[in-house]
Amino acid sequence: MASQRSGSSFLGELFNRNQDVFYSFEPIRPLTFAVLRGELDNNQFENEAIAKLSNTLKCKDVRVYKRTGKSRTDRKLFDLTKACKNKRHVAVKEIRFYKLDTLRTLAEDPNLNFKIIHLVRDPRAIINSRENSFFSNHDFKRKRVPWDEVTDLCKDLQHNLDLITTLPQWLKGKYFLVRYEDLALRPLEATRDIYNFSGMPMDEDVEKWVYENTQTEQGGDLSTTRNSTERVTAWRNELSFSVIADIQNKCKEPMEMLGYISLQDQTQQNTLSLPVFTDETEFFNFPYIL
Repeated sequence: MASQRSGSSFLGELFNRNQDVFYSFEPIRPLTFAVLRGELDNNQFENEAIAKLSNTLKCKDVRVYKRTGKSRTDRKLFDLTKACKNKRHVAVKEIRFYKLDTLRTLAEDPNLNFKIIHLVRDPRAIINSRENSFFSNHDFKRKRVPWDEVTDLCKDLQHNLDLITTLPQWLKGKYFLVRYEDLALRPLEATRDIYNFSGMPMDEDVEKWVYENTQTEQGGDLSTTRNSTERVTAWRNELSFSVIADIQNKCKEPMEMLGYISLQDQTQQNTLSLPVFTDETEFFNFPYIL
């Protein structure tokens, strides 16, 4: 469970590289476009999304479209049900579930050993990454909310953090909160924590992939450990202070709960030695397992 541009693709790849795992990349995505095309009522989106996720986790009728050419219209429907059943575990990477409550029916399903890995990231970094992305936030358009994208991001984040602090019984032992920044700064340690929570052994392919993809100067946000602090705080050099201040104002509470430190002025923004996140907060110590 994650927001768009929060580092979820890297997190998902930690499971995709495991030979015992059937990995599903954003199976709910087609439903977003079905709503935008007028083929699905938006009021039915959540129910359809849960049904789709449940079927994927249970390896029932797992069908996905894959590109067969350069054009987006060059697609073919593949039935991966058998491939799913041939694996010991199923992992799903999805960015279209915004509230933990939505997943309660799956967490309480006696036929599933369902666990949630909730990836969060500094809202300032998320918004900066979205602004630099070639891809539109189609699901924000699908939601049709009367507020802006920053407010939407942090409303959902606050809702989930408030729920977690009530220690709901249905999430006990099934919920793991990890920050992108910790995954970036301590990738191998964080990966081991994630696998320990999942109950799956971390095979050599995963460890090798983590090492090879976090020890190089090439790539994206998680491409190097030597410059990882600079990379996870790249927003400091790319956003104007007015934008930073707006995000901090709209996201004040969830940022504080997650240990993200607000900047007071442009001087602080440019003083890169000043930390913008802390390891311990009043609410959580990271990684956090409910």
